[in-house]
Amino acid sequence: MTNSNSHFLELIDRKYPAETSIVLRYRNAFTFGTEEEDARFKYLLKCTSIREGARIFSLLNYKGVEIFVLDETSLMHTNTLKSIDGV
Repeated sequence: MTNSNSHFLELIDRKYPAETSIVLRYRNAFTFGTEEEDARFKYLLKCTSIREGARIFSLLNYKGVEIFVLDETSLMHTNTLKSIDGV
């Protein structure tokens, strides 16, 4: 593993699984403007995150090809779940 990979891994907030909130899990891996702007933006992300999770799981093997599902179902502000993407 290269130094940049290990540095990135250190920035992941493991209190938040990817299934729970991608935004909160990876927010520290990016910088948003000045130090003050960055701190404020990350605070706002923490306040507004609404379970925008994602998970990948194996569905089946068809003719030797493994098929996976990317589930990006997220909780909306209306308290309904919405599938953002499907691959």
